[in-house]
Amino acid sequence: MLWTDVLILGLLAAAAGIWAYWRRARPSARPARRGIEGSRRHQQAAALLEELGYTAWDQVPAVTLTTRVDGRAHTTEIQADLLASQGGRTYVVHLSGGETRRVTTRAGRRGLLEYVIAYRPDGILLVDLDRRRVRRVEFTVGGVAARRAADGLRWLGAAGAGAAAAYVLFRWMG
Repeated sequence: MLWTDVLILGLLAAAAGIWAYWRRARPSARPARRGIEGSRRHQQAAALLEELGYTAWDQVPAVTLTTRVDGRAHTTEIQADLLASQGGRTYVVHLSGGETRRVTTRAGRRGLLEYVIAYRPDGILLVDLDRRRVRRVEFTVGGVAARRAADGLRWLGAAGAGAAAAYVLFRWMG
């Protein structure tokens, strides 16, 4: 086995690891085909989101969050109200009333950050059914530089996978 073979295998393994991590970071629910099951408020929110061009999902997985304090595990489940998607982006939907104006407060941010940790969405949609208003909240952790670095790693993984596939193809043909 040549050193280039080892390099290609390493790049393939790295690309597979990055892809697996990225896939695991997204919740596995399927877009709605029949309609939202759940409370009337959830159905109203799904209808409002669909009017605005979003696709509401009919399954919202509960996410288990384990916090360790001095070695003792404390486990809780986090359940979003709904999940929605639009243009390849995934959103956690939070049904709220008048408190949608208070997302910049410390308590408001902390509550929404729980969804970011659990579901790793592209954003959070705050749905106020009384006002028929949807607000989109997005968090950037680590600033623009961190996001560019993460995007760069995805592209590097894709490039490595493409190079490995080309190498294997040319090796197989020749």
